[in-house]
Amino acid sequence: MNNIKYYDDSLAYNFELFMPAQKRQADVISMPDNRKKTSSKKRAKAKSSSPTIKGIVVAIVSVTLLCLMLFLRSQVGEKQSKINAIEKQISTAKSEEIRLNVALERMYSYQNLEQKASSLGMSKPGKSQIVYVRCNDKDKAITLDGERFAENN
Repeated sequence: MNNIKYYDDSLAYNFELFMPAQKRQADVISMPDNRKKTSSKKRAKAKSSSPTIKGIVVAIVSVTLLCLMLFLRSQVGEKQSKINAIEKQISTAKSEEIRLNVALERMYSYQNLEQKASSLGMSKPGKSQIVYVRCNDKDKAITLDGERFAENN
């Protein structure tokens, strides 16, 4: 079926909008170029110099960023080494504290106290030295003034 005849003879619809591209190109009119040749030369010079300037600026910025990054990494390295040295001092101080605590515990152990007491001539109290006190009244106390204090009478 040939549909091209409907493009030319249709009365109800405007099929010119749907025409193939070949027929529509005949209506295109080209406009003359009114630009001056001198301005195009200036533009050509500006376009040719612009990529080199952009390239130089990009190179300078990238080198600056690289130098800044290296500087900051060196600063971080220095700070990290200082932190490691201080952490080493802290661990040394903690081990010294543990050693001193162990020496203190040995010094005040029960066996050492007994040996020191026996070397000074002390002995444990005997049964004759122990005095037991028996009170019939519950919860009573006497102050230094001789006043008697009892909570439950």
